[in-house]
Amino acid sequence: MRGAYFADNWEDSAGFSADTYLDVAPVFERWREACAAFPMWRGETGFRYNDYYTSLAVARGCLAGFRHAVALMSAPEQLSRRLRAL
Repeated sequence: MRGAYFADNWEDSAGFSADTYLDVAPVFERWREACAAFPMWRGETGFRYNDYYTSLAVARGCLAGFRHAVALMSAPEQLSRRLRAL
């Protein structure tokens, strides 16, 4: 589905309302390995990013029926429907 999607993240979670879940199980471990190259991911800035996003991927996967998933929110204008009749 084409369009703009916003990813779930802890820094600006206010107002986030998931309407799409994406199965990321096939690439999840490679993604975690890539993220490990960054000090903030390893918790060196005070927030436990690895723990948070790993747990979130499992929780989102549970909701979506996948092993690991990310939650996305469509742009508001994508959710609008303009009908002439039902």
